Amino acid sequence: MAQHKHIALSILLVGAVTIAGYATYNKWQQVSNQKSVSDSAQIRQTLTVGVDGWVGYFPLCSSELQKRLYLEGIRLDCVNDYGDYASRYQALSSGKLDLAVGTVDSWLLHGQSNQWAASMIAVIDESKGGDALVGWADQVASLDDLKQGDSRIALTPNSPSHQLLKSLAVHFDIERLRQDDSWARYTDGSQQALAALQQHQVAAAVLWEPDVSKALQIDGIKRLIGTESTEGVIVDILLANRDFASKNPDALRTVLNAYFRTLRYYRSQPDTLNKDLQDWTGLKTAQNAELVRGVGWAGLQANAERWFGITDALADIGLVQTIQDTRATLQAFASQDKVNLPDNDPFRLIYSNPLKQLYSVLQNTGDLAEPGNPTTRFTELSAAAWQQLETVGTLKIQPVSFLNGSHSLTPEGESLLDDAIQTLRHYPSFRLLIAGHTTNQGDADANKALSLARAQAVADYLSSHYQLDSKRLMATGFGGEQPLQRQPGESLRAWRYRLPRVELILKRDPI
Repeated sequence: MAQHKHIALSILLVGAVTIAGYATYNKWQQVSNQKSVSDSAQIRQTLTVGVDGWVGYFPLCSSELQKRLYLEGIRLDCVNDYGDYASRYQALSSGKLDLAVGTVDSWLLHGQSNQWAASMIAVIDESKGGDALVGWADQVASLDDLKQGDSRIALTPNSPSHQLLKSLAVHFDIERLRQDDSWARYTDGSQQALAALQQHQVAAAVLWEPDVSKALQIDGIKRLIGTESTEGVIVDILLANRDFASKNPDALRTVLNAYFRTLRYYRSQPDTLNKDLQDWTGLKTAQNAELVRGVGWAGLQANAERWFGITDALADIGLVQTIQDTRATLQAFASQDKVNLPDNDPFRLIYSNPLKQLYSVLQNTGDLAEPGNPTTRFTELSAAAWQQLETVGTLKIQPVSFLNGSHSLTPEGESLLDDAIQTLRHYPSFRLLIAGHTTNQGDADANKALSLARAQAVADYLSSHYQLDSKRLMATGFGGEQPLQRQPGESLRAWRYRLPRVELILKRDPI
């Protein structure tokens, strides 16, 4: 009888497992079918990056970056841990995260416990006013006032602002801040630190934006010092899990390329940056402007030249120097705690190969210039003067695509213009006539208006994304007045398909 019970129980168990397995398979099949008939089928790889709400990380999680990576078949998921460095780095070292952002000091403090399982592959930004020490002027008129007495300071422990205070304590020899923490009023975030300051519970507070600006609007509070006056104190870096980096070099370069292009885009589009930031921060325009002013983003050129020393074999490697300086500060602040490095070698913490390869490719295409540095000045020309210019030639470019019946560029169209700009960089002294064309069917006036609008959209894109001097550009629309010649054997349908186009025509003054 007992044997029969065991058999029955086994049958029930096998049946339950079979049903559960079928349910799991059925759910997987549904998801697979959904993906196969949606645009997500283009995504070949999904990566994860650990972040928090610091405004400097926004470009990495922006819709602009997502759009660029989508065209490359990559999805990047930002996982916000709200500043929990310990959990973030543990997830990075275990492979739950492929990438993570953080500060140099935070990785030095957590890296050893995570077997140094990640490498610094890029500098994201440097705090340039985003963090500051503020206080009541009648109690702490200068940092020297913190060396004596019993003034208390509000701060968020283990935050970038905490690192600012550590640096000040070491650099300005504020010994009492290093002896113990009896002076500290620990808070959960900058807002709480500001509240403690407002309520006179402390004489000073270390804050980050927008709370720095809020504090300075209060009568009697002054800025003692901020990161706008420092170099290399709070440096944010992008870390890559070592195993992921070694197995996915192409994906890593693709992410970096898309990131630096996104950064350049936002640098040249401050209004768009502010608009997109509203969803990220939930703050208003003025507050976002304060946040952005406190960030010194590092583009590809800055990473190559200043931080990784790629452009000059004898150059100082700023990131290595920052690692060494930060380590010295951490150890001097808490002399009882030793900050170890693998084999005592700071170079073991950085991995410049992805940047080197990306920089080499873009250097060969002339696509390294940062915005705001035009090489040639152009004067304003009248329409009649443009007519007198001599044509140098029309750049080779694939048909730029727009949304059907509109002048809005598609992501594919923008990508083609990104490619065209690489060629255009070889001819910096020529003017550019941007000519729009449509089919020769339909209303002629409507076609002409549409072609002009599309040409202007291209001009606006080149001007905003690559800082081309607007005086250098002229947009014009021909509608269907200048159709292409029909090729031998070309069908009528194929010929009409080629007619809508935007041409980039180089112009110069007659010799």
